[in-house]
Amino acid sequence: MLKDLQNEKDNRHISISNIGICDYKLPISLIIGENVYHSICTIASNVMLDEKARGAHLSRIITVLNEYLYGKTIELKDFNYIVEETIRLSGTNGASLKISFDIILQRFAPISKKASYITVNLQINNARLSENTDKSISISMLGTSLCPCSKEISKYGAHNQKCKVIITLYGDYETMDFDNIIRTIEEQFSANVYSTVKREDEKYLTEHAYENPKFSEDLLRDLLINVGNIYDGKVVAELINYESIHEHNVYAKGVINNNEKVLKK
Repeated sequence: MLKDLQNEKDNRHISISNIGICDYKLPISLIIGENVYHSICTIASNVMLDEKARGAHLSRIITVLNEYLYGKTIELKDFNYIVEETIRLSGTNGASLKISFDIILQRFAPISKKASYITVNLQINNARLSENTDKSISISMLGTSLCPCSKEISKYGAHNQKCKVIITLYGDYETMDFDNIIRTIEEQFSANVYSTVKREDEKYLTEHAYENPKFSEDLLRDLLINVGNIYDGKVVAELINYESIHEHNVYAKGVINNNEKVLKK
């Protein structure tokens, strides 16, 4: 029998909060609401290592991921079970799972009605330590923001830029109305982005953004208020404006939880 070094005792009395694997990719199909999304996910999965144990059996983590994710059609609630199975098979008190993947949504250009496709990134975080569970889902997507100050002071036009928004929902995200949350995020931008834009669409989007200017602070507050109105839990909003006339970009972050609104920038 081959010697199992991981099972040796360690006398340094230092526990390790996370030991595991990262950058592991698998194909999955995820059911959200009435839709099924096919993607390649990037995975990080870790376990907690007791101070008395020398090493963790990382192959057991891979075994769980392969069995419950590879080629499977799963629901959001299934990630809870995957974490529980990782804890059980690894013989530890805690484990965490982080999965990131892109989904493709169909949209139609505003005037020409040409089919267009946008990318939404989802990141699911699920951690459990003894009886305590910490769960969240992050939704990342792009839109356009137009500067109100630039519009106010300029004789012609106003500077605008692509904006990345990340909305993180904490708690029981499995019950969220995903389509409604996506629509709500899209509605807060000065204008939306599309993959197919004809001249008539370009005219509309340019004018629509001009008529709907927002500072980063405006957009962030609108996201927190409107997403917070349809999700019963903690909501964190982040954004990055990829500035068109500045050397730097702009970052903002805010939190809303139980009707408490805090803006950080």
